[in-house]
Amino acid sequence: CAISLSPTDMAVAEAIHIHYDPQGITTPVMIIAAEEHDVITPEGVETVRTMLDGPHVSAIRKDADHGKMLYEGDGYVTAWLMYWLKEDQEAGNAFVEMKNNALWMDVQVNVD
Repeated sequence: CAISLSPTDMAVAEAIHIHYDPQGITTPVMIIAAEEHDVITPEGVETVRTMLDGPHVSAIRKDADHGKMLYEGDGYVTAWLMYWLKEDQEAGNAFVEMKNNALWMDVQVNVD
């Protein structure tokens, strides 16, 4: 599995001559970013998420900037690792909770 904490927006990456293409990635990926002053916009997260072919979770932390978001998602990051690396089904409940957590927006969960 993989975790992408505030990945660079694809357009920004291309502008600085860094090409990445998430299309075809089948490894389970979690993408979390911040609503404010981040290196990727909520629309950018959606773009990357829709290109993933494997299981994924993506979410935007409300009222947070890039630096704060890196700490706000700790519990979900831990749950992601436990779910995929330890096959901890109970840890998977965190993604349902994330969808209902008012501090997060645009939560998309596809872990099938």
